[in-house]
Amino acid sequence: MTDDSHIDHDSYGASIGSAPRPLQINRVQWVDLERISGDGTFCHRLDLNVEPLARQIELHGQLEPIMVRPVSGGAAYQVISGFRRVAAVTRLGFERVQAIVCRALADEAAMVMSVAGNEHRQPYNDMERARIIARWTEMKLPNAQITEVLGIGVRQKNNLRRLLELPRVAQAAIVEGEHPFTSTHALHLLRIRGGRPELDIEAWVERVRVEGLSVSDLSARLEAVGEGVAALFKRGREPSTGVIEFARRRIDVEALSMAERAELAEQVRQLLAVLEPGEAAARSAAAEVATYARGGSVLDSGYPSAQPAP
Repeated sequence: MTDDSHIDHDSYGASIGSAPRPLQINRVQWVDLERISGDGTFCHRLDLNVEPLARQIELHGQLEPIMVRPVSGGAAYQVISGFRRVAAVTRLGFERVQAIVCRALADEAAMVMSVAGNEHRQPYNDMERARIIARWTEMKLPNAQITEVLGIGVRQKNNLRRLLELPRVAQAAIVEGEHPFTSTHALHLLRIRGGRPELDIEAWVERVRVEGLSVSDLSARLEAVGEGVAALFKRGREPSTGVIEFARRRIDVEALSMAERAELAEQVRQLLAVLEPGEAAARSAAAEVATYARGGSVLDSGYPSAQPAP
């Protein structure tokens, strides 16, 4: 590595008051932090986690240079790789940072270097990958290359990009990693929301985290309650239409909340009101509701269409 005396004399800069001298290419050199641009185009980490690195640099010095390219005619430098190192030396009060200057570096090459370099040090989480894919697309760079750089297929790339459609609460839950909510949970919820626009994704995120639901558990809950409503009947074939057709679904009563049980009970009342008009229907409905609430049994409705009694 170049020693300080050579850096100061050869490439670090000119005397105070003169224009900054351009840094040399492909050499480890000192760059004044004041000349580092604040542009974050190539910063892909959601959490830089600077503190551990700052302690390491304080004890052992900066062991690895950052990578930059000149902007603004060479008056400033854009970071390609090394945002954590810049943040760490800044926190420590340093005035300069060791860097490799890459001149005439096109956007595509810079993006590849920034993504590959950071992935090598620490794999990206799924939300970071989603942001990289989105930024790659915004920069109009070749799609085939990003799949190669990240080591993923086209389908996985498209799925990761969809994660950006999630509300912030869901995105944060994926990043945290301490709770059981994963990208697979998220994609399942997004698919379900495609047919149920009213799906409350944030509520389901919380339920997954609190109850520790696996993806199969989540799928069963969504099927059981039909997004909060245990639908006994196919749409357009409810008792009020005069022609009843039962939905083919299993309803785990133990999994239902009190509100969901009440909704199910209401549908049972509607059915009995058609089959047993009058007060007898009300008494029967009450008995049925009590049975469902106590039993925790599974309703497996696969019955054929039924014509109500005259």
